[in-house]
Amino acid sequence: MSELSSWSVDSAYYSKRGWKYRPDFKLTQYWRTDKGNYDPSLEVRVNGRSKYWIVASRDPKQYVDIPGGPAFENFELREKYYPGQKFYYGLTRKTAEELFEQ
Repeated sequence: MSELSSWSVDSAYYSKRGWKYRPDFKLTQYWRTDKGNYDPSLEVRVNGRSKYWIVASRDPKQYVDIPGGPAFENFELREKYYPGQKFYYGLTRKTAEELFEQ
């Protein structure tokens, strides 16, 4: 938890305090579908980032490294459409391992 709550003393980070991760607990976000009810085309798409950037600036010199290194930014389930298709998104305090045990 100290890694999550720590924040660099570098002035570049100090001026962007709105980006600081503040909770004193970890959350796991997940997508899922009903067990055994999916099309073989089902896949996961993930992207990440290594820098924060300022919306008003496209100047890479204004970008700031994410403390602790690259992080996942978005992920989603993709599947060919079929009627009755269901995907579930959630947040939990459980770890990924605990979710897989269910």
